Amino acid sequence: VLGINANAAPVAFADAGSFSAWAVDAIAFVSSTVDKVSGKPVMGGVGEGLFSPRGSYTRQQAFITMLRLYRAS
Repeated sequence: VLGINANAAPVAFADAGSFSAWAVDAIAFVSSTVDKVSGKPVMGGVGEGLFSPRGSYTRQQAFITMLRLYRAS
């Protein structure tokens, strides 16, 4: 939709076994798409190698995700 192509290898998250089947490709995409300004993945997890798919998602995380998506294009 945004015309963004993944430009790095996806992050291997330690909690990948807890990803819903429908989310696996999307998580791989957002972790392999890099913000061209900061060099960080659009979504790189919550630390310690975890993505935490069932955790909370703060306004700050949403803002950073949108900013990084914008700068990845």
